[in-house]
Amino acid sequence: MIDNRKDLVPVMIGYGFKDTLLKYLDKVKSAVFFPTESLPKSALRVFEKYKDSQIVKIEVNREPVNRVLQKVLNIITFGGFEMAKKRLSYDDMFHLYMIVELDIGVKLKIEKNQKINIEEVKSYKLERNDMMITIDRPLTLQSMFKNTIDKVGAYRFYIYSAFKNNCQRFILDILQSNNLGNPEMVKYILGNH
Repeated sequence: MIDNRKDLVPVMIGYGFKDTLLKYLDKVKSAVFFPTESLPKSALRVFEKYKDSQIVKIEVNREPVNRVLQKVLNIITFGGFEMAKKRLSYDDMFHLYMIVELDIGVKLKIEKNQKINIEEVKSYKLERNDMMITIDRPLTLQSMFKNTIDKVGAYRFYIYSAFKNNCQRFILDILQSNNLGNPEMVKYILGNH
């Protein structure tokens, strides 16, 4: 069966069958399970509750990705996960997230998995390898997200892709779109430290 939809043509140019199939499956998954350009309900509830609170500090953390999860990722990407690790000369893969401290004393964990997750954190201890950013100007949760979406676009902000719109890109986009961090932070996020 030939699909003559014009929206698939640009996707197919310069890509192999596997790349095209993965992109198409990612679009279907996103459309069915995670509506485009919106936060999931659980994250939206937390966002709405704290969107006008001032951010006083951001801690960026990276944790090694569980070995079992790495095997699952390799299976669902048809070996692409391991190939990407080899191409990038990575021995291990890391998951990044932010702990955002608000002026009212609340701490939020913000991360991007298959969807954006925002949750309250009751207790969090700064680890030796975490990177901390003190916010020296007014910045609310809402303005931080808006600045990021305005700079990188809603698709890149909300939609997950293991290789392009992942947790690493998400954290880096937020920091760079809000003029936060420094070259050392970028190296940390990219795993070059």
